[in-house]
Amino acid sequence: MAIVLIAEDDPLVRDVAEGMIHDANHQTLLAGDLDEALHILREPAAIHVLFTDIRLKDQIYGGCDLARHAKELRPGIKVLYATGYFEDKLKSLLLPDAPLLLKPYSYDQLSHTLAGLLAS
Repeated sequence: MAIVLIAEDDPLVRDVAEGMIHDANHQTLLAGDLDEALHILREPAAIHVLFTDIRLKDQIYGGCDLARHAKELRPGIKVLYATGYFEDKLKSLLLPDAPLLLKPYSYDQLSHTLAGLLAS
């Protein structure tokens, strides 16, 4: 069982992601923005995966910034991105070993991607 930090500014999307991750037998921590997620990442609690939306509130690529900070704070953390606004420029901003889910994603897509990420 992994502990997944979900960084998602839309409360409904965050709730759905939390339910899917719980259904996949993982625990979750929740953050509604970049600052809240960074605060959680600075705490001593174990976190295995950061699951972040690319767009966090007014920060178009806030999830990309968050992922880089997460890797600095916790070098072994795995990152999984999600977005509903894919554009070619985005590819250059993503961490190389971090998968990207396009919204709306299904339970099967999320659980399969999360399992593969944890196995790597």
